[in-house]
Amino acid sequence: MKIRVVVFSLSFLCCVASIYGAATLQGWIYPGGPTCDARQTYHQNHIDTLKPQYFNIQDDGSIAVGPTDTCNGYTSSNVADIKAYSKNQYATVACQYTGFQALIHSTDKVTSAIQTFVSTLQQANFTGLEIDCENYESWTPSDNTAWKAFLTQLGNKLHSNGFKLMIDGPAIDTIETQGGVPNFKYEDFNNLPMVDYVCVMGYDNQLGDGGTGAAVSPDEWLSKVINWTITKVTDINKVVIGIGSYGYHGNEGGERDQQVQDTKQQSEAYPGYSTATRDPGSLEMMWTFNGTFYDYADTTTLDHRRILVESFGIRQISVWHLGGNDWFTPTNTSDSSSESSPSSTTTGSSRTTTTTTTSSSSSSTATTTSSTSQFTSSKGMKIGVMR
Repeated sequence: MKIRVVVFSLSFLCCVASIYGAATLQGWIYPGGPTCDARQTYHQNHIDTLKPQYFNIQDDGSIAVGPTDTCNGYTSSNVADIKAYSKNQYATVACQYTGFQALIHSTDKVTSAIQTFVSTLQQANFTGLEIDCENYESWTPSDNTAWKAFLTQLGNKLHSNGFKLMIDGPAIDTIETQGGVPNFKYEDFNNLPMVDYVCVMGYDNQLGDGGTGAAVSPDEWLSKVINWTITKVTDINKVVIGIGSYGYHGNEGGERDQQVQDTKQQSEAYPGYSTATRDPGSLEMMWTFNGTFYDYADTTTLDHRRILVESFGIRQISVWHLGGNDWFTPTNTSDSSSESSPSSTTTGSSRTTTTTTTSSSSSSTATTTSSTSQFTSSKGMKIGVMR
């Protein structure tokens, strides 16, 4: 058995102590189970920016606002609660490739979409809009041109109405990875001043080269992703790094598209949970039971990632996702309380996933199983949905 020994110098520890907590925190919220307790997380912790998914781009390029009939949905009460417990709010737009193409290549649909976005933001009195259009590997050169024209028109309209624009992008760590998404380039944002923030999704390594059995966000990989981004985007203050607070499971050696994304609460109900050990390369918790690999993130994982991200000078971190998952250790007494006070200052996730469903409480002994369901968010992965 090999024993890994890590030695930290006193100067390093002092540096870490001064770094930890320097970044402001953001959290994605998507509608429906298994995230219905997202409100509990942002009520009990200080989260500067909340980002509920309130828009979907349909396959025909039209914009759907909602849903309104599920937890975390677009309702007046949810909007009011989001605003009461955050300084900034971004309504997230989820979209897949078919709708993306239908929208950006149609002048009429672009005009209609922008009107819908602006009017909804005005009604909610939110800070801005965040767009998460993925399937980057499918983008063509003409898509890239139309996308930048769309962002220019949208960003200018948002700015003229007092709103901001945030765009999500893929994790790129090497020239080879960039080659797989040749028509999405972070350096393009240097010439798009109407885009206020670029959020890098620094997770889902297991869906790429990692495969089932790999960490969601290995330290070495995440470090390369951050370094790639900040060497391409000249203004580091424009960069937001997304980190994962979730888990997944899948058959060892199985196909990536058969992986199922889990919350930590769901992970607690799976067989073998108590045997999980901490992966030294990511500080994620992992175990295998009867040929199925399981992984989840906890508070220790998140604290570790926060230190890593902040060590690059990044000052904005976004977490996928609130609801059923752990949060950071508070950095001071104002970061957490038994019931955090509503914010006194307020300003005016698209991930696709099919799921097995396990309902669990925060106790690791809960084993109640419910029916299989489906939910579409802006992530290209199966999600375990609790009823």
